[in-house]
Amino acid sequence: ESYTRTAPFENEPWHLPDGRSIKVISAPASSAGGVIYVFEDITERLKLESTNKAFSNVQRETINALSEAVAVFGTNGRLTLSNPRLSALWKLPMQALGQNPHIDQIAEASGRAMPEDGASIWRDLKRGIIDLNPTRSDQTGRINRSDGRLLDYAITRLPDGQTMMTFLDVTEGASYSRVLKERNDALVAADLLKDAFVENVSYELRSPLTNIIGFADLLAGTEGDTLNERQTAYIEYIRASSVTLGVLIDNILDLASVDAGIAELNPEPLSVQMLIDKARAGLSASFPEVSGNSTNLVVEIEPNLPEFIADGTRIVQVLYNLLSNAARFSPPGGEIRLSVSHRADRMLFIIEDEGPGLTDELRSAILTRLDTPSAGGRLRGAG
Repeated sequence: ESYTRTAPFENEPWHLPDGRSIKVISAPASSAGGVIYVFEDITERLKLESTNKAFSNVQRETINALSEAVAVFGTNGRLTLSNPRLSALWKLPMQALGQNPHIDQIAEASGRAMPEDGASIWRDLKRGIIDLNPTRSDQTGRINRSDGRLLDYAITRLPDGQTMMTFLDVTEGASYSRVLKERNDALVAADLLKDAFVENVSYELRSPLTNIIGFADLLAGTEGDTLNERQTAYIEYIRASSVTLGVLIDNILDLASVDAGIAELNPEPLSVQMLIDKARAGLSASFPEVSGNSTNLVVEIEPNLPEFIADGTRIVQVLYNLLSNAARFSPPGGEIRLSVSHRADRMLFIIEDEGPGLTDELRSAILTRLDTPSAGGRLRGAG
């Protein structure tokens, strides 16, 4: 066939067993006859073409798999590369995007798909596409579309002069962040309101409570047989409840001080016996059954205990709370045991009672700020 042709002809490449590929071109030698064959080794070119094709396919699949919408524009303002996410986000047909439309055509199509602001958004973005200033910087921003979608966009200049634009739909994330912020603001406001309420109520309760305690003490100290046995018992319960309420108010104020960051400790040398005497006095005032031997308080102090440095008011407060809680849960005639010993550089206080103990559920909740287990309790203490 080569001898019968009158014009040069490129034959199918020859793929040799050694892996080389040869391009063969045949052409008539002259009018007198004959054929000229030109052989070219195209092995490396085919390898480069294959590598480039594979790279392009990987690039295409990668761009198509991105969650961002991607659009690459040439220096002439025409779309050279895009992914399906761009089509879905802006309601543009993939077929139209595949025809390398100009950015003005994209703006018109977006205006038809989203009449409210589709065209105006793309006209604003056009400035970043057609700006050929070599010193221009990349741009980022957020688009608030009329349909409620929030889009973060970025315009990046590529090394070959083209411009890449990406869009990321952040509507759900922004809504979630806004809800979290609103919830956090509400919690902060509620916490401040709670603290103000607690502090105000606590101070407002002090004055009437002082009056109650004063009049109860006055009635209890009445001479003669003015009060009968039942009335005397009632007065004692009023006094005990008033003492307990006073302790609770002090605890609430302490809690408010801790939350406000103004709580202070006053360390000083302390005697164990003095602390126990104060805690016992408070307990007897709140729980007459302890002083009346209905509940037996046994105190065991290790001999020759040294003084130790701590805030005496806080230690007495803790001891009172724990002892009152033990008294509350102790059965009639039960025993509360307080033992104190010295371990290395620490003073160890152990309080035991014969109450029902704590369930696993209560054990995990007992250290919360305002938890008060009530199962099995006879009287409400401050612990």
